[in-house]
Formats: sequence, structure tokens, C-alpha cells
Amino acid sequence: MSLSDGDTPASIFMLKMTKEKMRKTMAKPYLEGLKVQEEVVYDETIDFVSEKANEIDADLIIMGTHGSRGDRENFVGSNTEKVVRTADVPVLAIKQKYPEFEPKHIAFASNFYGEVDSVFEKVKNFAKVFNSKIHLLKVVTPNLFETTPYSQKLMDDFAKRFELDDYETHIFNEKHVEDGIIDFSRINNMDLIAMSTHGRTGLARILNGSIAEEITNHAPLPVLSIKVKESKDSGNILFPDIR
Repeated sequence: MSLSDGDTPASIFMLKMTKEKMRKTMAKPYLEGLKVQEEVVYDETIDFVSEKANEIDADLIIMGTHGSRGDRENFVGSNTEKVVRTADVPVLAIKQKYPEFEPKHIAFASNFYGEVDSVFEKVKNFAKVFNSKIHLLKVVTPNLFETTPYSQKLMDDFAKRFELDDYETHIFNEKHVEDGIIDFSRINNMDLIAMSTHGRTGLARILNGSIAEEITNHAPLPVLSIKVKESKDSGNILFPDIR
């Protein structure tokens, strides 16, 4: 939990309320038996969360989010969205309350063009913890068209590289990638969406956008996003050579 402008009366009041909420949270039965470290500080949420995660060598950041809409989404965005953009650690964004968090079906949405290889091992490990079935999802749009055999080969080769056992492959057609991911997950009763993100900032983000941030804002399901390690030759390749 982080707060800013710590010397103002309003911030002092908020700090007192936050500590009280933290005290009640620490008494929850679902934390029984767990080693928990609590911390309330004055700081910017985005910077503090990302830096703290690196400091303690965290494996995962978990955040609640309400998403963003309209002009706020275009120019400000939610705190969770910003953490997704800046954090080197995987971020799990959750919008709803879950009595028990058991994601048995995970939709991993990707173009499967090789760059996602650097993040998928973390998705695989996450799925192993919950004994989840992984659904490899390829959304094909009019602007990013691929033939079905070609898309299927990309996913089949991907599954072989990672030696997947409990998985399915899906090709879903939609006008926009974001809509395709959300609609597929809804129709097929997915429990969680997993994606890679480039963590674009500044002008690059305005021009290119971020599908992971869009999904984090608009999907009702939990979203696990993992930043891709950029390479010098990573580009937007529509039909990479897979011979």
C-alpha cells in the first residue's frame, strides 16, 4: 500500500485508515500459516510496486483493478495498467472477488512468433501450481491474416518446444485481437488470461498501444501479464520462416 503527500491532514487520516484496514486484513483466515510482511509507505504506487518487487526478488505482483474507460484510459490509465507496463516481474490483475482462486483453464494468447518463448516458462510454472489446463490461443484478424494450417503449425511447434501435455490449441477469428481474446475466453469459460507484453512507454505506447494493457482494462477475468525480453531484431513479422 502506498500513499503520497504524507504531511497533509488528509494523508495522515488516510494512513490511519490504511493501517486499520491492513490490521483487519492480516487477521483474515486465508493468511493463517503464511509468512506475511506488511508495509505502508508514502510513495507513487507505480514506482514503489515495481521497485519493491525487484528489491525483494518477487516472483509475482498481484493487484486488484477496476480498469479504465474513455479519456482516463487513453491519457492516464489505471495504476495496475501502469504497473503491467513498467514491472519486470509478472503481474496478476484481478477485478472480482474469488472465494477460492482456482484457475483450471488458462487461455495463453499469443502470435507464437518466438519472442514469447522467453516468458512462457513462467506461464507453464504458474499453471503447474494450480494444475491448470493451458489453451494456446491464436486470434486471426483481417489486418493480421494467417492461414489456418500456418497458425496451427506455429502452435503445434510451440507446444512441442515446451513439452506440453495437458493443453489444447484454438484459432479464433475476430476483427480485433483484443475482442477475440475476450470473446474466446467468455465463450469457452476460461478462468484466466495469460499474455506477454513489451511494456512500451512514451510515444511507442501511444502509436503501437498494448494488447496486454487493453485486456487488463477490459477483460472481466484475471489477467497474468509477463514482460518480453526485447531483442535487437524483434520486429512485427507477419509470416516468419518456419522451414
